[in-house]
Amino acid sequence: MARTIEIAGSGTDFSKSLARSFQSGRINFLIGSGASLPAIPIAGAIEQEIRLLYDFGDDIEARKRLYAFLRGIHEPTNKLIAETSDSAIDETVTNFRSCLGNIERILSSRRTALLPKQATIFSTNYDLFVEKASIGLPTLTLNDGFSRVPSLDNRMRFSPRNFFNTVYNTGNVYNYRVEIPSVNLIKLHGSLSWARDNEELLYRVASRALLTSTSDESEVVAFLDDHALFCRR
Repeated sequence: MARTIEIAGSGTDFSKSLARSFQSGRINFLIGSGASLPAIPIAGAIEQEIRLLYDFGDDIEARKRLYAFLRGIHEPTNKLIAETSDSAIDETVTNFRSCLGNIERILSSRRTALLPKQATIFSTNYDLFVEKASIGLPTLTLNDGFSRVPSLDNRMRFSPRNFFNTVYNTGNVYNYRVEIPSVNLIKLHGSLSWARDNEELLYRVASRALLTSTSDESEVVAFLDDHALFCRR
């Protein structure tokens, strides 16, 4: 069983215990609905409701609910990609950048050489705010599992093996080597940046045109099928 620490206890004891944990243990975070506030509202029980609709055979209503849910994520994501000024989006990016900056400082000060300077964020969210926030932190490497190596087809493919990579910075004097702090981003339910091609997962970021009030059922199905998300049957 995992050890728990009561924050309500002595502040000094808590700080010391937390510092020891960060120094000697693997650092993992789990984020989900609400982490991307205020840009994206809390999902609530929407995924369970969609699942129940599918279970009861009401596929049409389930797809409508799923589209409405994804639309609420795509709208701010389109603004994020276009770098449109928006106070809610700016606040969310700032919050994530502050979080990643704190993780980077913790990893940079890690004194043990037995563990890599690496933390992992497990996320159930589909949005791209963690990726956007990491752009402003040049001293931190974000690893999302996609290989960014030269290829003739210009395709970035997903491989879980990439999460075991570490990054080093080397100098031309005395052959020194310094490990660069890194964060693994593992999206448990998929991502708006994922695209499917048969058995492969590819990285693809682009603004997406949303449906109109006159769109028919076939257009809703095509829109949903173009996602690599694990929130429906």
